[in-house]
Amino acid sequence: MKLKSIFVRFYKSFNYDYLRESMPGPARRMAWEDFDGRWYPYVRVRLDDRITTVVGENESGKSCLLDAIQSAVTGDRIRYRDFCRHSQFFAVREGQVHYPQFGSEWTDLTEDEAERLADLCQEVPEDGIGRFWLFRSGKESADVYFSEKQATEPCTLADDRLRELNTILPHVFRLDPKLALPETVPLDYLADDKTKAHQYENQIPRSASALASVIQSNRQLFEEHAIGQNLKEVSELVRRTLTAEQKIRKSAPEELQLAHDLIRKIARIDPGVLKRLHRELIAEEDAYAGSLVEDINKELDRALNFPRFWAQDKAFQLRVSHSVNDLTFAIRDRTQKGYSFDERSAGLKYFLSYYIQYLAHEPANDGRGEILLMDEPDTYLSRQGQQDLLKIFDAFAFPKQSSRQPVQVVYVTHSPFLLDKNNVERIRVLQKGSGNEGTRVVRDVSRAHYEPLRSAFGPSLAETTFIGNCNIMVEGLADQVLLAGAARHLRATRGPGSDSLDLNSLTVVQSGGAPEMPYATFLARGRDVDRPMVLALLDSDKAGDEAKRRLLRGVRMGGRKRTPLLEQFQVIQIGDVRCWARTMEDLVPADVAVAAARRYLAEYRGWSDQQVTRVTEERLENASSAKETSMFDALAALVSSLDDHASIHKVGFARAVVEVLENDRGRDGRQAKVAGVGKLEERMADLMARLNEAVRKSTRRRTVGRVKSRVRRVRRQFLRDYPDAIAKDEALGFLEEIDAIVADDGGNLEGRVVGDRIREIRKKYFLNDTTESRSVGDSSAFREEIRDFEYAPLRQAQEGEAGDPEMKEQEA
Repeated sequence: MKLKSIFVRFYKSFNYDYLRESMPGPARRMAWEDFDGRWYPYVRVRLDDRITTVVGENESGKSCLLDAIQSAVTGDRIRYRDFCRHSQFFAVREGQVHYPQFGSEWTDLTEDEAERLADLCQEVPEDGIGRFWLFRSGKESADVYFSEKQATEPCTLADDRLRELNTILPHVFRLDPKLALPETVPLDYLADDKTKAHQYENQIPRSASALASVIQSNRQLFEEHAIGQNLKEVSELVRRTLTAEQKIRKSAPEELQLAHDLIRKIARIDPGVLKRLHRELIAEEDAYAGSLVEDINKELDRALNFPRFWAQDKAFQLRVSHSVNDLTFAIRDRTQKGYSFDERSAGLKYFLSYYIQYLAHEPANDGRGEILLMDEPDTYLSRQGQQDLLKIFDAFAFPKQSSRQPVQVVYVTHSPFLLDKNNVERIRVLQKGSGNEGTRVVRDVSRAHYEPLRSAFGPSLAETTFIGNCNIMVEGLADQVLLAGAARHLRATRGPGSDSLDLNSLTVVQSGGAPEMPYATFLARGRDVDRPMVLALLDSDKAGDEAKRRLLRGVRMGGRKRTPLLEQFQVIQIGDVRCWARTMEDLVPADVAVAAARRYLAEYRGWSDQQVTRVTEERLENASSAKETSMFDALAALVSSLDDHASIHKVGFARAVVEVLENDRGRDGRQAKVAGVGKLEERMADLMARLNEAVRKSTRRRTVGRVKSRVRRVRRQFLRDYPDAIAKDEALGFLEEIDAIVADDGGNLEGRVVGDRIREIRKKYFLNDTTESRSVGDSSAFREEIRDFEYAPLRQAQEGEAGDPEMKEQEA
């Protein structure tokens, strides 16, 4: 089952929904909303069925919401002391003291869950249980509703029946945002040596034991008559001993458990090997111990596959070294040098902790669902680190491994970089009122031009996301709105793929017009050696042609010859995608343009229903053919002809087109009300596929190395990233990357042979055809096909050409 909504009343910063309560006229009251003889509606927060992002100013109630979810689902921590203190019902008089109140709405029940709930409640709807509501106003009982109607009577559960109900609901768990991997962990702890377990549950005995050993080994220093004259040496000896123990003392017990999960649960190191390693170290058999540690590091690297989630350093490795009693963790990065945790950023250390907690997480064996709650996980993480953290949330909510089940994720954040710009419908903004108003939910965040987010975060979103590591420069704000809106729509309806843009990994930047595009590109790229990647998307008109010429011709720097700003493939014009189109608005079919124009004129210009119906496809086509002009210019001319004082602006029109997309076709894939929506989707998908191809090619240009080693590295990473099912888009991206590697090698034998193999595989698995299936049919066979890429050239060279004497001898 899925948690659809959470209801909160009289809890910490939440009082009740004062806006609904103040609405004039009859309001729709729910069955559970009366209290003390009056209507006090709950504050209702609707949750996404996979990932929900909660933002708001400080003290707006974000953390309180997470606690409310836990109390509503589990029934735990429902306490008098958490009753809303600014509520008029906060009291101390006998008979007037109340618990906070929590509710939850549940959907998508399995047959077993529905049957168990029906057995508990006995009376259920005739058409079965499609959803239900659960309300708790204390610890002793809970009310179950099967309808929202005010006259509905609840089914009250208590004692054994309530405990049985709690076993149906999902588990709630959290990732600890302040938990870090310890730098040092004892070997006997990792090997589950129970005889020494008490030393790590209580760290004092271990330190005392260590000091006792030092004193025993250096009795002459600690004798009563000598300790004064040896004070300096004694102090240094004690300091070194306590320092060595300090790292372990700080790590217990949660951090030690994290290390245990990493070594035992994730890397699956045999406890017998750890005990043997400990014995070999005590016996000073360093060569054999070194071999064991080397293999442990290989297993760590295999199991973690950390570069898949940590984009900032693809060469990152977590490694262990040894002392007599302990394993010590260290980091190796692209410099191929080792560093302790103290020498690296806190962001890396805490992100690594999140990642280990994700890999170590095992679903309960009772078949119940799970809800993950996280409170401000952005602490210590850089902008890119926060973007990488979104991948972990996505891995929880959309698992690709068959051994994992989807986890519903709810997290709160202060950071604009933890917003998933591909899915703005997942964002919930909380705002705290004054006096006894309490916390409320801000409605329609994305439609309000993100203003609630600006208020919550402080700085403007545009200022924090203007230039990223990967950028698509467009001419104007209307192009930015249309491209980003269409990208979000395509990802929502089709899922991630090469025919949509990932707005979390690239930034769409408006340059202020085609004439300004070269200068904006020059500023965006800067003069550093490692420059951000930039693509230019231009109209196919005179201004766009001139901007393209200037981008390819480049600028003159310091009296030297001109340096091109971009390469040919990095400059894309609308006409390259659709030969008859000159501007991005030309990609909008006539019926969609009419629907968007009507929406714009009604909402922003105040036209009546009778006026907007005068904007028709026939009139638009006549205006376009008569003037032989672009679609938007024809639309603007049509509007002016209908009303001398009216006009239509590109940005408003672009936003209206996006709204038509969002309203006319949802995630369930129902038939669009406007027939041209499907045609617009296909045109925008083609444009984004072209952009993604250029993005991948630009990214590959940064890689270096020979064909064999580069192919092996890319293939190994691909097999790690996709151990189960493989989408055709993912397979195409991999083959394109291999193709680019061999193309960069100058067309020698290795490149030609690998290129031939790529063409064979494309054809064999129908990778360019996604009409019937978007997945590779036999993913296991596909993996076997690509395993021999780096050896194909060597095999052909050894086999020789037809007619070769050695070949004939082998065949004989």
